Amino acid sequence: LDTNRTFWGHDDGQTQAVRGWTASQTSPWRIVAGHHPYLSNGPHGNAGAYNGAPSALTTVSGTHVKRFLEDEVCGKSDVYLSAHDHVREWLEPTCKGTELVVSGAGAAPTSLRGSNLSRFSSAELGFVYLMATPHELTVQMVHVSGTVEFARTLGK
Repeated sequence: LDTNRTFWGHDDGQTQAVRGWTASQTSPWRIVAGHHPYLSNGPHGNAGAYNGAPSALTTVSGTHVKRFLEDEVCGKSDVYLSAHDHVREWLEPTCKGTELVVSGAGAAPTSLRGSNLSRFSSAELGFVYLMATPHELTVQMVHVSGTVEFARTLGK
């Protein structure tokens, strides 16, 4: 997803495209990736309140991103993979059943400031590794050293 365009309130047909992809999808797993997270404990925070800005300040708070994700991704995909914050997280709350994974810690890590519940969170460098079969999707949180720090498997 081009969440940068969404952040500023520009759609450019993305909503229609996503609805078409969702309607025509036949694969067992639906994984959606976008730059901006729905929820994050990193310094930018949650959509609708990025950087602590109230949702009325749409150009700095991510209100457009929040609305788009709630309407087009939440409950319609298995996993939403995002970045923006330089942390790695698997958030505990889902978005209408869609699992929320943040992986933005490939360069300069930041800090964890938020209070969303999480299954795993780290502000250290690393990456997320996904493996899918028709019946299982495994997501690993890998430290820059190569150590798998957390893994979770979803089943169908």
